[in-house]
Amino acid sequence: MLLRDNASLLAGSGDTEGVLHWFHKERKRRMRSAAGLLRKL
Repeated sequence: MLLRDNASLLAGSGDTEGVLHWFHKERKRRMRSAAGLLRKL
């Protein structure tokens, strides 16, 4: 889902490492958010 929603980041990007780093951080942020929501149930 992250890749599909942010395909524009990959198109013509010369900074592949930077984009991959951003994806990793965003994935971690979303996982923490989801875990927090599950704890509230």
